[in-house]
Amino acid sequence: MARKINIKLPPQIIHLLGGRILSILALVIACFIVLSGFWHQQQTLVATSEQQVVKLQRQLVDSTYANMTKVIKQLTHKVTSAAEEPEMVSVFESGHEMVITLQQTLLKKTIPEALAICLLTTAVDQPDPEGCIPINFVVLDLLRQAKTEAKLTPFAITELAEKKKALVITHQVANADGEAIGVLLIAFEPTEVLSLLPNLSRLDGFITLQQGKSTKTPLSINGDLKWKQGDPEINYHLKGSYWDLSYWPATTNSKADFWSLVISTLLGLITLWLWREFWQGWMLRQDLEIVGKQIGDWQQDKLQLSYPVGTGSAKKLVRLIAGLGPISAVSAQTQSERIQDFQPQVIERPGQEAMEVEISEAAPEHALEPALNGTVELQETKQRIEPEMDEIELKNIEQVEKEVNTAVIDAGLDVLEVEVKATPDTIDFNLKPPKK
Repeated sequence: MARKINIKLPPQIIHLLGGRILSILALVIACFIVLSGFWHQQQTLVATSEQQVVKLQRQLVDSTYANMTKVIKQLTHKVTSAAEEPEMVSVFESGHEMVITLQQTLLKKTIPEALAICLLTTAVDQPDPEGCIPINFVVLDLLRQAKTEAKLTPFAITELAEKKKALVITHQVANADGEAIGVLLIAFEPTEVLSLLPNLSRLDGFITLQQGKSTKTPLSINGDLKWKQGDPEINYHLKGSYWDLSYWPATTNSKADFWSLVISTLLGLITLWLWREFWQGWMLRQDLEIVGKQIGDWQQDKLQLSYPVGTGSAKKLVRLIAGLGPISAVSAQTQSERIQDFQPQVIERPGQEAMEVEISEAAPEHALEPALNGTVELQETKQRIEPEMDEIELKNIEQVEKEVNTAVIDAGLDVLEVEVKATPDTIDFNLKPPKK
């Protein structure tokens, strides 16, 4: 059988270890440990999930960039092929406006999806809102690039008449000597390019197609703009333009989320703890008042059947006090009866002083029975001889009483003397039978 270990601590240490401050501190530490483990596990899952998400997002941006490059390449190929036709050189060398207009009409039939087709000489170097298309600074920049580099096919999005957007692509027309004699400009519908951006939800990040050298102007956007902070996570530049395909992923501040979760959880638990402590203290005070009232009723012999208490300990105490009330009343009554039963007995002897015998409570009941029986026999003997006392002479009265007393004392008082002497807390009366 295992031995029970009994450890005794000083009351100060017990009160300290069981105090409210240490209890709240232990609760806070326990909650922090649990939340830390949960956060560590959650971070592992989040890190793995974020890696998968980043991988998928990069694949999505790569796919968008590839599709956009493919569409642009198809359109620029059409412009390049038309600009390198042999008749394009003869048209510019003729210098007749009618021939140029006719060539534009023929190209329109060849490229029906084109919004506008313009054959511009190298002399065009100023903005012209009344030209074949409105020539603004964006178009002028494309013309200058095309005239400078023979193999370059620059493109950009600009506004035509009535603020309609168009994808403008230019390419140089060179003579046999490789000198630039003109520029072919074709405007396309930009929707085919701008519609290539993927549809992102608010939790997928932000993607945009931007145009410009120093100041970027968004041509198309998708996703939540709030993720556009700092440099983009992924950025692709489209060759032959001032376009940049940029992507900002959705980020989560896991540390801030963790600490907000920890603080909110701890505040909630501490609030509930204090609320519980307040109500327990209030209930304890109420129960103590009711127990005090019960004790007062007990002292006044006015105990009720039940008292309204709330805590389990107080209920046990109330039941205990209620059970002790009748027991104490019976005990008091029994003690009173015993005191009355053990009142001093007086034996009167003729010619002698009355002797008082006090029986202690400590004397056993079997020791008292012979003495009490002897007293009863004495009384019965007196009653028996009283009718005959008138006939007996006074000189014989003392002799008769001495004989009776001798018989009584011999029968019972010797036992009483022995029992009383055996009790250390009683008085030795040294009862001796009278000499005959």
